[in-house]
Amino acid sequence: MTMKEMADKLGLNYREIRLGYHLTNNPNKLMPGKIEYVTMHQTDNTDVGVDAYQHHKYLANNSRGREASWHWTVDEQEAVQSFRDNRVMYHSATPEGNNKSLAIEMCIDADVAGKTYMGETNYRKTLDNGAKLAAIKLVEYGLTVADIRQHHDWSGKNCPSGIRAKKYNIRWTDFLEMVAKHYDTLTKPAEQIISTGPAPDGKLFQVAVGAYAYRSNA
Repeated sequence: MTMKEMADKLGLNYREIRLGYHLTNNPNKLMPGKIEYVTMHQTDNTDVGVDAYQHHKYLANNSRGREASWHWTVDEQEAVQSFRDNRVMYHSATPEGNNKSLAIEMCIDADVAGKTYMGETNYRKTLDNGAKLAAIKLVEYGLTVADIRQHHDWSGKNCPSGIRAKKYNIRWTDFLEMVAKHYDTLTKPAEQIISTGPAPDGKLFQVAVGAYAYRSNA
């Protein structure tokens, strides 16, 4: 399936607004080999309205002089691509992470003035959109859920900080389950995706045998 076909299947809105090679926050290098990992970040920017597109504009402004860049940003509404997936970005603080992994930033901007963090409903939507995009990229590049990394895994930075702090009781393992659910939707026949709800009246579920990306989907 193409990126569009997978996004349509999962219900993910996305835009590709790729920035130029002249920017100082763009190393202007291709990854030396194939993409081996997908690295998850959270922006740590809680200002009201600083959504995925606003972060794209920040990148377009040379990250205000910082050596910082990434490929995709997601919020509760959409995913926005700023740089091609196979470009080296400054996102992990390590050569290996920058050279081998695709970076996805997830927004945490407050919903309204006076709040200090994104509300739970939008937070969950943002994480789900991040999980959808991660699943799409895993499928696109022949990877599995085991190939997802936290920024923390590369450099020790406390990122994605909200997930690591179990914000709204959502743990890293919960996020991986979201990714796995969407991954299975993209890779398994429909009859092999196990529902967690009750069977319709007068019906019984037929148990299918198969291999699943995560135990919760088996």
